[in-house]
Amino acid sequence: MAHWDVATGAFTVDPGRYEVLLARSAADIVLSAPLTVSGTQAAPRALVSRRTLAADFDDYTDVSLVDATRARGDAVAPADPAHPATLLFRAADLSGAARFEAEVARDRRTG
Repeated sequence: MAHWDVATGAFTVDPGRYEVLLARSAADIVLSAPLTVSGTQAAPRALVSRRTLAADFDDYTDVSLVDATRARGDAVAPADPAHPATLLFRAADLSGAARFEAEVARDRRTG
C-alpha cells in the first residue's frame, strides 16, 4: 500500500479505511474485506523557501511529463499546446510567503 510521496521524497502509506476486493473482473467481485490502516496523516506540503518541481504535482489535467533537460530531470508540458493544462498541488502550506517565483520555458517548435 506504500506509494512514493513527492512532498517528502519517501515512501508512505496513507492512513484510512479501505476495502480489499478479490475479483475475476470489475463486474465480478468474488470476495471483499475491510482494511483499516493506522498512521499519521501527512502534514501540508511546505512550499516556502524551497524549490518545488512542477513534475511533483498531486493531480493534473491535460499534462505530459517531458525531459527538463537532455541530461536529466522531469518537467511538464501541455498535452496539447492549443489547450490549457492544469497542475494541482494539494495541502500546500504557504505560511510566511511574501512572493512567488516560477521558472518556465517555451518550446519554439510548438509555439
